[in-house]
Amino acid sequence: MSVALRDGLRIDDCQLVSAGRSQVSSLWLFTDGVDTFVAIDDVIDIWEAAA
Repeated sequence: MSVALRDGLRIDDCQLVSAGRSQVSSLWLFTDGVDTFVAIDDVIDIWEAAA
């Protein structure tokens, strides 16, 4: 999947691990062998990457 962020950055070719629960305010992504946590408020778009 790909994620576009409010500051203009994009995270491409990542895997969504978790989109959080009611009290969690971040996405847990796995990209380039690293866990990455992104604040949901910073995300402006998410789409499935082409295979």
